[in-house]
Amino acid sequence: MEQGHTELGAVPVDEVARRRGWSDAQAASARRLIDSGNDRLGFKSFEETTVGHGDDAVAGEGWVHYLYADRIDEVEPLL
Repeated sequence: MEQGHTELGAVPVDEVARRRGWSDAQAASARRLIDSGNDRLGFKSFEETTVGHGDDAVAGEGWVHYLYADRIDEVEPLL
């Protein structure tokens, strides 16, 4: 991960979705915005993570999508 990413204050999309009550579809839309190359809103990083919830959760490595904390309000209307 580049130093610039951490300086801007980034939050994982899944955490933002949980806190703001986004649906799974809204969280997926936020990830697609980042995947489309919109690096002004966030970035993705390949790292250790847990995918899924509860008994279905699987630990391993995968893409974790981040939104810049100061851009979350800008992303929400796009979802």
